[in-house]
Amino acid sequence: FFFQAEDGIRDSSVTGVQTCALPIFTVANQLKANVQSSLIANGQIILIAAGNSSLANPSWPARYAKETWANGQIIAVGAVDNKNLLASFSNKAGDTMNYYIVAPGVNIYSTTNKTNNYATLSGTSMATPVVSGAAALLASYWPSLRAETIVNILLTTTDDLGAPGTDVVYGRGLLNVDRALQPSNASGAPIVITSAGTSFPMSFNTQSVPLAYSNALAQANLSIAALDDYGRDYQYNLSSLYVGRVQPLQLASIFQGMDQRIRAIRSEEHTSELQSHLNLVCRLLLEK
Repeated sequence: FFFQAEDGIRDSSVTGVQTCALPIFTVANQLKANVQSSLIANGQIILIAAGNSSLANPSWPARYAKETWANGQIIAVGAVDNKNLLASFSNKAGDTMNYYIVAPGVNIYSTTNKTNNYATLSGTSMATPVVSGAAALLASYWPSLRAETIVNILLTTTDDLGAPGTDVVYGRGLLNVDRALQPSNASGAPIVITSAGTSFPMSFNTQSVPLAYSNALAQANLSIAALDDYGRDYQYNLSSLYVGRVQPLQLASIFQGMDQRIRAIRSEEHTSELQSHLNLVCRLLLEK
């Protein structure tokens, strides 16, 4: 099993794969040199299962994530159940809590080497591919992102679990892929870079404009590119930032409305006066 892992590490380095998910190993000290020289040096992301021994700290090599030489490129992955509770078998974050996140790892329908090729399995090795897939997704959208940047995005966009903030049980918290894909900025909005090289925060406040202008934007299908703190580009359709409003009433239409109302009132008054005359005539005839 160790030699298969060795082959996988070597192949991922040669082929340029940006993420590498590793299960649990009992020969971690032998593996360290290859992880350090082959993966870290080549700028790859390493996701390692935290272990299934219910320990207070991740097993090695996942525990290497906290080491300085890891360069922020390793994440230790724990497992939670469908209620987002740490699985009873999962090793906790412990001293590696700053580089530890959790993902679904209980009763996962997965591939296996058994006859039918599929089985429902549980373990931190089931949770690790989930995080690996999230890292690969970020790398596919923004190939220029460095490995440590992708790791930082995943670690800082989690859903907090357990004690508030980073803790020794859940570490950074639960993987949140949707949040990891959203723009991240200190200003709260992506930055627009103009052709002149100036920049300004993107405003997401919807603007009200004349209906014709809004319709023209929609038909033109104009878009703008904005960057977040990590340099990730996001495309925004300008028509989505503007809502068309009905044109204000013209003076002629205002007076036209007033004229119609006056005519209606006069008609009502005329009808009332005619009714009074008819009532008077009827009374006189009855008296005779």
